[in-house]
Formats: sequence, structure tokens, C-alpha cells
Amino acid sequence: RGGETLSLEKTANLWHEAGAEKNLVNQEAVNSALGAMANLKVAGYVLDKEANLPLYGLMPAQIKIEVTTDQGTRTLLVGGNAGSTKRRYGHIPGDRNRPGIFIIKAEDAAKLLQELAVFNKK
Repeated sequence: RGGETLSLEKTANLWHEAGAEKNLVNQEAVNSALGAMANLKVAGYVLDKEANLPLYGLMPAQIKIEVTTDQGTRTLLVGGNAGSTKRRYGHIPGDRNRPGIFIIKAEDAAKLLQELAVFNKK
């Protein structure tokens, strides 16, 4: 978000700053954000094909979340507000199953858009 980056790793079931196992972060905040991403349900589609990402606040994105597992890296872009609601536009780059722009529910967007400082509160 805004050029800020926070890289986390999980060791012995505890989230910490990447490369610094002693710098634990707020476990609940991390699990909440990851749960929102893993259980993300599309509230609707705006476009089902490639779109003008800047028009939806997706380039640059409000926030870019990358999750790397043994199966590879997945990226979620969260963009601007969908109209006058708290729902947000979303996009998954390189996903052939979801090539377009979709709408993220307000509850999920709130979890995904937490300030980085929230993760540092232990």
C-alpha cells in the first residue's frame, strides 16, 4: 500500500517478519486477512475480460497481496471503491478463470485493507 511493504513468514505456526523469527506480528490480524483472501467470494463481475485496470483503481492498486505456498504464488489486487459503497474492485492477474474485474464484499475488503501498523501490534 502506498509503496509500503510487509513480508511475513510462518515458522512453527507463528507469523513473523520475513527473516526475523523473533519479530512476531499480530497473529489474529494476519489470519483474518489470509482468511478473507482464501474465502473471498465475488459479489459480482464488472467485466469478464481484460479491462482498463487504472479506471478501477487497480493500477496502481490500493493494495497488492501476494501469498506464496508450496503450490506457487497467488496475487490479489484490491482497487478503488465500487461506486459509493465500501465494496472494492478486485483483480487476480494471470488467472484465466477470472480475467476481468470483480467486486469484493465490504466485509472482506475491510479485512484486506487493514493498515500495516495493525500487523505489528502483537
